[in-house]
Amino acid sequence: MGKYIEYHYHESGVHEYVWLASNREVIDEHLPMMKQMNEAATSGDTICVLHDLTQSGAPPFLLLSKRKGEAGTRDDVRYHVAYISDTGTRLLMQNFAAAGGFKSNRKFFDVGEREQAINWLVNED
Repeated sequence: MGKYIEYHYHESGVHEYVWLASNREVIDEHLPMMKQMNEAATSGDTICVLHDLTQSGAPPFLLLSKRKGEAGTRDDVRYHVAYISDTGTRLLMQNFAAAGGFKSNRKFFDVGEREQAINWLVNED
């Protein structure tokens, strides 16, 4: 667990990141966590990720897009990614993901829908 982002691994296989800030430091903490998660995966795996943005709002998109290669995303694994956020952040995240995010199956959830997001991640094929 970091100062700007909390990481929780669920027995169901979900990697949960709770963003506590929207600054350069959160990106500095987050990218090595993502890289470690990606390096631990085996070819053919499905990686389920939950990003909880309820406390932070939208991440710094320009910095994230410049440094996204540091996350170590892979073409030989599948990604299911759920985001929990308010409406304004959700609209920004949808546009950011459509503009150049990595290939993944994504779904956006409202504040208070954490359990629904986890259930979607573990049951998505």
